[in-house]
Amino acid sequence: MVADAERVPVALAPARPRVHRRRLDPSLILGGSLLAAVVLLGLGAPLVTPHDPAVQVLADRLLPPSFVAGGKPAYPLGTDGFGRDALSRVLYGARISMAVGAGAVILSGVAGTALGLLAGFKGGWAETVIMRLSDVQQALPAVLLAIIVVAVFGSNVVNLVLVLALSSWVIYARVVFARTATLRHREFVEAALAIGATTGRILSRHLLPNMWGEVMVISALQAGRMMLLEAGLSFLGLGVPPPTPSWGAMLADARTYVYLSPWPAAIPGLAIVVTVWSVNLFGEGLRRRYDPRG
Repeated sequence: MVADAERVPVALAPARPRVHRRRLDPSLILGGSLLAAVVLLGLGAPLVTPHDPAVQVLADRLLPPSFVAGGKPAYPLGTDGFGRDALSRVLYGARISMAVGAGAVILSGVAGTALGLLAGFKGGWAETVIMRLSDVQQALPAVLLAIIVVAVFGSNVVNLVLVLALSSWVIYARVVFARTATLRHREFVEAALAIGATTGRILSRHLLPNMWGEVMVISALQAGRMMLLEAGLSFLGLGVPPPTPSWGAMLADARTYVYLSPWPAAIPGLAIVVTVWSVNLFGEGLRRRYDPRG
């Protein structure tokens, strides 16, 4: 008769990432609230904007906001150097910034996570090829890549998303590769291999659920970086082509008149700061919630 103490259970299932049961982090609440407000304002831009963002009224150019002396109630945040309504352009620009940031994060996240899983699980030639590709990618600046793409294919939203995704898949691949390499020899993976599970099933059902927390945190933090890169590339003329409103393009247009009126540059600049700050706060809150070390 075998004693109960000698009965050792065999681990056949992976341990799922734990979300710590504690009070919600203030960063998560504040960042999420600000981010939700920006998303809602961007999506509702056609309903709340007083003017068409592309319409020029040269007689009203460089007006200050309505709460400043010399402003007009018809333009709550003033106008730019072409007489276009700043509020309308900022809200429509939020749609572009969010769409480009989300698209780049999704593409880079899917590609980087898949490549990291493959390299970490297979090892050998797959690891060598994927990790060396990541080294090459890290040596290629995003601005240089954008110049090449714009010169060959032209400037549009799709190309901008592709450029940003190509410049950011490496961080997903390296983190997921390191996590997969530590899990591939665990008991639940060996058991799945023993019963004939396919590579795809092992990666999707056993390994991927163990790194959702890391992927979510990286995605939240990368979203802010993608928005900053989009604004920088649009400022250089490598982003969304005019007359589509973009925060970076608004800053580029306003630099000519910054000494005459600071408002056309201050308003999109403040929008970028608040949005990226809220995304980073949200990402930091996610990191604390999924990180056992707090």
